[in-house]
Amino acid sequence: MKKNYLYFVIFILTSFFNNTFAQDAHFSQYYTFAQALNPALTGNFDGSYRVAVVYRNQWSSFLNKNAFVTPGAAIDLPLFEGQLKQDKLGLGLMFTNDRMGEASLVTNTVGLSLAYHKGLGKLGKHRISLGGQVAYVQRSIDRDSYTFYDQFDVFSHGGIGTSSEFDVNNFDRGSFFYFDYNFGAYWKSNFSDRFKMQGGFSTFHMSQPNQWFIAENNDIFLHRRYLGDLGFEVFFTDKIALAPDFLYQKQGENQMILAGGSFGYYFTSGFRTKSSIHLGARYRVSPVNGDAVVVLSQVEFRNLRIGASYDVNLSNLKNSSNLKGAFEISLVYVGESIRSYKANKSLPSRRF
Repeated sequence: MKKNYLYFVIFILTSFFNNTFAQDAHFSQYYTFAQALNPALTGNFDGSYRVAVVYRNQWSSFLNKNAFVTPGAAIDLPLFEGQLKQDKLGLGLMFTNDRMGEASLVTNTVGLSLAYHKGLGKLGKHRISLGGQVAYVQRSIDRDSYTFYDQFDVFSHGGIGTSSEFDVNNFDRGSFFYFDYNFGAYWKSNFSDRFKMQGGFSTFHMSQPNQWFIAENNDIFLHRRYLGDLGFEVFFTDKIALAPDFLYQKQGENQMILAGGSFGYYFTSGFRTKSSIHLGARYRVSPVNGDAVVVLSQVEFRNLRIGASYDVNLSNLKNSSNLKGAFEISLVYVGESIRSYKANKSLPSRRF
């Protein structure tokens, strides 16, 4: 019960003093969950379809079963590929379930994305993309999970009464929903077989929806979230590659920088038998989520990619968490495109 009270205090302090009540969940393996990074990445890949699943568990080292948990799933596919010359459309659907501690502050999001990809150059090696996303968001909180000190009735041998600190009459929105709108632009370039580059910019929560559960606080809204990312892939040989990347995010007064990269080793070069392993790290600077070193790994076998990462916490909570932060695992499956196979069956796999 003391834990519940502590969670609520942290929740309120974070909400008002750091202005972070309306903050989004984030993933350390952000490229694997493309639609949550930028709607313009919807259908922006070589293949017939793409299925992605991600799971993130944060602060379980000292919150145990009350950790912050975020699973997500997405599917997207290109449309009219080969029918619009070098252009194509992308259609996608994504779902996330973000649960914050025993307080059961739950945010469910279902997003529908549509993107247009314009190929540039004689062979379409450069591509500019624009994308939009409409999201249905449902938020709820379990107010019965909180217990305050003034609810304990010593005259009833430990009975629980009603808290004066938590007026349920004001807490009139235990659950609510809204529609949200997100947009993005992206650019990909294959300068050569050995050098590729990509980057983009996206804006989430264009509608800035109200987020508060109490009637008197109608001015608590979800800040727009701005993201910019940049990534490279450089092949030193046919089998060894370096992929540095950079992500910047701003939401309200809060900012986050995530920078690093990975080394990749490709075991085979055949299109059908492609397999590789990638190891890397990123450093996160974030006043809200805390500074951390993210250790990354990814294994690719044919059309399946499995990734795992761990956030080593370096923030002020490192003494309580013993440097432990968040564990994240991802799975991405890309359906093979017959058109791509015929055109590229002798080329090695590429991550971008």
